[in-house]
Amino acid sequence: MIRQREQNGELNNIKTENGSTRKYPNHPIAAVGVLIRDKEKVLLIKRGTEPGEGLWSIPGGMIELGETAREAGKREVEEEIGLKVMLDRVIDVFDRIFLDKNGVVESHYVIMDFLGHPVGGVAKTTKEAKSYKWIKIDEADNFPTSEDIKRMIRNLKS
Repeated sequence: MIRQREQNGELNNIKTENGSTRKYPNHPIAAVGVLIRDKEKVLLIKRGTEPGEGLWSIPGGMIELGETAREAGKREVEEEIGLKVMLDRVIDVFDRIFLDKNGVVESHYVIMDFLGHPVGGVAKTTKEAKSYKWIKIDEADNFPTSEDIKRMIRNLKS
């Protein structure tokens, strides 16, 4: 895969080492996340891989070619944490844009987050989710996760 990067006012094609299209993409990357609710608790995972390795987040990832956003959400949850989920509704859509030290867009994700609930499977740790925890909705503001996720969880109360 070839990427373009502006250097000194010129665009240069640079091949990625592993063929990844996540860095210096030609267009935004579509991704999903799933906030899993079971009664008055939500599931958070401690990410085991980049982006966000070591941070508490929600399961999710890139939408594959030919896959719907809902299919991707279900697949990502099952791959990352072992649960089968039913997706209830979209709860947020936002952009995550990262710039490199020169101000060039290094990555750009458009993320659609769903609210879902478990319908099967057993939660487990994986390479992508090195830990998980069910937390009470009222505890979210005191949990070490992003403000975006805290806001999504707070909005469940209203």
